[in-house]
Amino acid sequence: MPRFSGFSYGPLQPGDVADSDPVTYVELRHHEYAGPFWDDEGGLGEDYADWEPYGMTRATFDACCRWSETGGGDEEKAGLLALLRAELPSSIEVESPPAGE
Repeated sequence: MPRFSGFSYGPLQPGDVADSDPVTYVELRHHEYAGPFWDDEGGLGEDYADWEPYGMTRATFDACCRWSETGGGDEEKAGLLALLRAELPSSIEVESPPAGE
């Protein structure tokens, strides 16, 4: 029997990106429970299925989650932001690296 999370919608499927509110900006934040991906209005999705349609690899997703959960530093964050810029479409603005990186 499937388990439900309490949300009234499921994760995005590969064809759903065009039909959903598009992600236009993403930044990384440390957050133990809400996931690493945020914009100015809040969390953007903490499941890989939310990001796969945008072209993010599982390895990058997992690395961002580890960074967020463990309180990784600015140097690691700069590297992850570079990966996001390389993998996500150019229509998504990715946070600038921390100062000095």
